[in-house]
Amino acid sequence: MKRPRQTALTPEFSYWPHGLCIYGVGKRKGLISTVKSGHSGLKLGAINSKNEIVIPAKYATMSITKDSDLISVGLLNENKELRYGFIDLKGNQVIPFIYEEASDFNKNGRARVRFPGERKSVLIDKKGNIVR
Repeated sequence: MKRPRQTALTPEFSYWPHGLCIYGVGKRKGLISTVKSGHSGLKLGAINSKNEIVIPAKYATMSITKDSDLISVGLLNENKELRYGFIDLKGNQVIPFIYEEASDFNKNGRARVRFPGERKSVLIDKKGNIVR
């Protein structure tokens, strides 16, 4: 049986917040949205304008915006549940992957998140503290 060929997806966009662009690796061909991506079967990461990998492709979702120096990403946990957290522009985890939903951080340094099993979302700061 032939093994499926892995395809690296090359971004062809002019949107590069913080000098980064989302790329994807998987079995499907196509381009990746640079704003918000969550394509089934693809692992997402970020490259710089020199086409160097800055954040390895390991995330199920990724969102890079010009308004924040933190990136909203989603990972599948051991139960195959998607959980969201935040990484910095170098790929270091800043806020753990504990949220069922997460927005991008806004200009005021706040993001809306929802914990698993909760109906209402809350605002957090860039350290993960709940703010009112």
